[in-house]
Amino acid sequence: MKRTSIAGMECDIFGCRKKNSPLILMIPGGSGKNYKDSNGNIFSGYQHLAEEFSLQGFTAVIVDTHGQGRSKKENGYSVPNAVNDVATLINYLKILYSISSERVGIWGRCGGGVVAMRYVLDNPGIISSIALWGVPYQMTNYYSPEQLSKSMKRLEEKGVKVDRESINQIWNFEDMVSNISCPLLFVRGLKDKYFLPDKASEILPTLSRGFLSVYILLSEFGHEVDNKHPYWELYVSIFADWFKCTIKER
Repeated sequence: MKRTSIAGMECDIFGCRKKNSPLILMIPGGSGKNYKDSNGNIFSGYQHLAEEFSLQGFTAVIVDTHGQGRSKKENGYSVPNAVNDVATLINYLKILYSISSERVGIWGRCGGGVVAMRYVLDNPGIISSIALWGVPYQMTNYYSPEQLSKSMKRLEEKGVKVDRESINQIWNFEDMVSNISCPLLFVRGLKDKYFLPDKASEILPTLSRGFLSVYILLSEFGHEVDNKHPYWELYVSIFADWFKCTIKER
C-alpha cells in the first residue's frame, strides 16, 4: 500500500499500478477523515477489501473526498464539492496509469456511495460500473435522523463546516437509479442500524431494468465489514466478481 496526496485528498493505493490495469476507486464515506468509525477508531475494513481487490488483479485506490471546494471556511463540506473531488481524482488516475474508461469501476459506501452515484450521473461514460454498499434508498426518508445528525456533528467537531442542505437534498435513490447508464450493484446489510426499516419490496419492482442491475440484501451484515466477519469471503466475492464481470478485458 502506498499513501499519497492528490489535489489535497489523501489516497491509499493498492495493487500493481501497471499501465491500463483495471482500477477500482473506493469512496468509504463523505469526508471520512482517515476512515474512522463512529467511535473514532481507525477502521481497516476498507483496506482489507482493497487488498483483496489487488490480489485479484485490480489497482484499488481508497480516497477521502474532502468535499470543501477552495475555501473550507466559506463552502464547508458538500456533496457537489465531493463529486468534483472524485472527478479530479479519476481524471488524474486515468492519465497517470493510461487507463481507458471501460477499465474503471467505483465502489462507494454510505455517504461515499451517494457521492459515487452522483458522480456517475453527472459524468456518463467515464467509468465502466458502480457498486454500492450500505447506502440508504433516500437520505431524508430512510436514514435515521438521529444517526444523520450524529454524522454531521462528527464532521463539524473536526472543524468541517457542513452544507446540510446539499446532503439532505442530493440523494433520492429512486430518481437517480432510473437515469444511470452503467451496470449497478446495490448491496445492503439487513442488520445495518444506521437506517430505518427497508422498503425494498416496494421500491425495487418499480425501478427500470433497462441496464444490468443487481440488488442484494445480506441478513448477517451491518454497516461496517472487515476480515474478521464470519462471511468475509462472501462479502469480498460479491464485489470482486461484480467488477470482473463489468470491467472490460483489454
